[in-house]
Amino acid sequence: MNKYLFMLISIFICTLLVAIGCSCHETVAETEKSGKMIINGVKTTSDYIMLYKTENHEVAHIPLTKVFFGLGINFSFIGDDCVDFLYNNKRYVIDLKEKTFGEENVFSVPLLAPGEQAFHYEVKDEEVILNDGTILLILAEIGKKVDLTIDFDNAVVYITDRTD
Repeated sequence: MNKYLFMLISIFICTLLVAIGCSCHETVAETEKSGKMIINGVKTTSDYIMLYKTENHEVAHIPLTKVFFGLGINFSFIGDDCVDFLYNNKRYVIDLKEKTFGEENVFSVPLLAPGEQAFHYEVKDEEVILNDGTILLILAEIGKKVDLTIDFDNAVVYITDRTD
């Protein structure tokens, strides 16, 4: 009798552990969807706007090139993995291969934003796709004040100029 009771309890415990494991996995599972971006009230289209959500964190991979265009910042490509741009009469260079950014011949900083776990970039069809934290880092370093909000439920990234 004890042998059968032991087997029954063992099966129950294993089933419980599997159920707990599955429910824990589901709470940290990442959800992703394509989205759109609205910059200063103007809808921007791109095939490369992706939003990701975990239990307590939202991230957007968005095209820096579209963000710059929407904010009125002119840029150009220098090779496959470098972008340079002019803002407030200063020239800046983003070196994606070296994962650095800075004012030309003055300073260079890592592109990993504070609190970010990994640096993400892609170049597709002349669009540089970066995560929202890295884009905010670049804009803060050049003195461009913006608010960036991710609305995962509606699949929209809002970027607006700040005047303060």
